[in-house]
Amino acid sequence: GALAEVARTECSWYNPDLESWSTSGCYITRQTGADMVCQCNHLTSFAAFTSLSEVPVKHQRAQSTLSTLLFITSIILCLITMALYLPIRTLRSKPIIKIEMMELLSLVLANITFLLLSRLHHQSQLCEGMVFAVHYFYLVTMAWSLIAAITFYTTASRTLR
Repeated sequence: GALAEVARTECSWYNPDLESWSTSGCYITRQTGADMVCQCNHLTSFAAFTSLSEVPVKHQRAQSTLSTLLFITSIILCLITMALYLPIRTLRSKPIIKIEMMELLSLVLANITFLLLSRLHHQSQLCEGMVFAVHYFYLVTMAWSLIAAITFYTTASRTLR
């Protein structure tokens, strides 16, 4: 299928002399869907690897366009959600809504930063800073998600007592 076009599977063994993985002496005897059986002619540490290859040129533009559209859609929907909460003072004052607003804001910033990063053309120092920012904003989003989960749990525990 489509995954076979971009995925490559191989049987490998760890060569301690070279400190890297090698495929010499190993081969795939059977591969059915997600199952793969390897056979090697020596006893060492073995692994079956699936690695993604480059997206074919004919699909790169479509992948880029679709990714951009999905990121923009995510940003817009997050902003709409935030805009719906803002005018309602009773909702805005609840701790869980404040947490969710921060989570949405960090996700919007992460997605915008990711989109900007995808438009850079390997300008090394700027790329490094943007990569750091993307990781930071997604980490902050996960932290707010954890805080929201803890808040939901404590609220539900108090309610059920």
